[in-house]
Amino acid sequence: MKKVFILTFMLLSAVLASAQGKDHSKQQNQSVEAKEDGYFVTHKVTPGEQIIMISKKYLVDPQDIYKYNKGAVDGISAGMTLMIPLHKSHKKDIPAFIKTIEKENLAKAGTIQAGGKG
Repeated sequence: MKKVFILTFMLLSAVLASAQGKDHSKQQNQSVEAKEDGYFVTHKVTPGEQIIMISKKYLVDPQDIYKYNKGAVDGISAGMTLMIPLHKSHKKDIPAFIKTIEKENLAKAGTIQAGGKG
């Protein structure tokens, strides 16, 4: 089990390192991190977002978000970074989930560059 975790972590690190090499003019809104408790998505809160919206996006219970983000209990604000536990459905194919996140980040960056609001 430990070997699988280490191998997955190394794979994740390689994928994230290659993604960081690309030139994105806007900061990414999300990334995936492996921690002792499991996998987490780091989510940067955008204006107008609420915990319930974020929990639905990632298919987790709002209490799971509060569990790993004690400061969020008092409220969230734009720019705040949250650790979202990865839902079991995403754990089955982490590389595919990372690609989905990268596409969302690129789409948001493209919208922002085109003069729209992201």
